[in-house]
Amino acid sequence: RIDIPTLFAVVSNVVAMAFQLSEEKNLSEAAAKQVARNFAKVEELEKVDQYRRTIIRRNGGIEAQLKTSVQSQLEDVRTGLSKLAGAVQEIREVGDSLAEIHSQSLVCNAL
Repeated sequence: RIDIPTLFAVVSNVVAMAFQLSEEKNLSEAAAKQVARNFAKVEELEKVDQYRRTIIRRNGGIEAQLKTSVQSQLEDVRTGLSKLAGAVQEIREVGDSLAEIHSQSLVCNAL
């Protein structure tokens, strides 16, 4: 026998998944269709725990992909910031060199 809280949790997960995956305009209709497809017969209600585990695994996979994606983007940002810092340093060095050249040219003109 499936208890009501477990059934409610699974149905909530199914509804949430349907909301995320559906491209239909009316998401509540998509959720209802998803629930109807998955639990059309009473015998299928016995598979609620199995379906719940599937959803949990799928969500874990999505979370892992998201985490990997975010980490990759953060690394790209760090690399970009490092390159910008290097460019700023090079610009300062070029500015210092130009100032030195200008100073030397003034000395040469005075001679």
